[in-house]
Amino acid sequence: MTGSQGSWGTLVLTGGASGIGRGILGLAVDAGYRVGVIDLPGEALDALASEFAEAAVVTSGADITDEAAVEAAIAGFAKGGELCGVVNCAGVGQNTPFAETTADQLRKVLDVNVVGSFIVAKAAAPFLNNGAIVNITSVSGI
Repeated sequence: MTGSQGSWGTLVLTGGASGIGRGILGLAVDAGYRVGVIDLPGEALDALASEFAEAAVVTSGADITDEAAVEAAIAGFAKGGELCGVVNCAGVGQNTPFAETTADQLRKVLDVNVVGSFIVAKAAAPFLNNGAIVNITSVSGI
């Protein structure tokens, strides 16, 4: 994990290395939050850590479907204190016609988008005191 301390409290953000999550990260940092980002390890997360090296951003390369990794990341972000909130923004999609979609593809989408959000929320709950959990979804959920 890398990063420093912000002034408004610590916010956990999943999927912060790209897309909507990256946009939320920028807004949160500008607002003065310390942000703990959980995303898959790799170039995007490394680039984020480098870009926000001087900001109050801490990164953890983890798969949100890995309970032990998520619990460790969140405990590290909280450092024995409280979290002010969680934004579950990590997600995967499947751009395959229904008739061609396999059960394994559907399981992967559900595991990341539904079970992963549950794992993060459950791990963060003991550190939240009047904090909020926000789950970002897509039009695919309608």
